[in-house]
Amino acid sequence: MALPTPLSKIVALLPGPIVAWVNSWIDLLGNTILVHFAWQESADATALFIVVIAVVIIGLTCTNLKSITLRVLSWCSTGVAGLALVTCLALRYIVSSPGDGERIAFLRDDVWQYSYVALIVFSMVSLTFAILSYFSDPSPAK
Repeated sequence: MALPTPLSKIVALLPGPIVAWVNSWIDLLGNTILVHFAWQESADATALFIVVIAVVIIGLTCTNLKSITLRVLSWCSTGVAGLALVTCLALRYIVSSPGDGERIAFLRDDVWQYSYVALIVFSMVSLTFAILSYFSDPSPAK
């Protein structure tokens, strides 16, 4: 028995499955060199909150966009996630080198943490747009 369209969209956008999906990605990234133990928990919680809100908003507002538009949005989000990844990796090595304690603390606790959150958020947004793009056109060849 198929659900009516508005009801199926509401059921599809319940935050429970979204939270589980995002948590699996956060767990994957949380045990890498991309994160610092001093702020990992707060950054993960912040990213989870932002991603759940973003995915729900995208699901409510972008389901009628053309596949090509969704693919462009996915690639743009992937580019931002790539920049965040490079920033995380660069800061990992900058912070490990000796230097001014206050500058290192700013880079570690602010710039690196926000880059990590951006990496998670834009990775999940990119995947969301890619999934919507895949299912937006009925034709198998895209």
